[in-house]
Amino acid sequence: MLQWDPDASSYSDACRYVAAGRRLSHLRHALGQTQRQLAASLNITGPRWANYEVGTSRIPVDVALRLVEKWEVSLDWIYYGNEA
Repeated sequence: MLQWDPDASSYSDACRYVAAGRRLSHLRHALGQTQRQLAASLNITGPRWANYEVGTSRIPVDVALRLVEKWEVSLDWIYYGNEA
């Protein structure tokens, strides 16, 4: 069930969080890592990463930039699904 993030200013923002979370989940699976493994490589907790994947929290830019640096994905792809 989608939980409302108080930082989401609208329903469409919350939907974008879920869509971004799906992309993050697909990325993690493509890398063959568990949530804990990927979270550790980004210096965050497993539950925090899990919240990004299910869309209950928006991935902050500083964490997204770590993904960009480590796995050469783009911020456009993370947040909007646009290919680089």
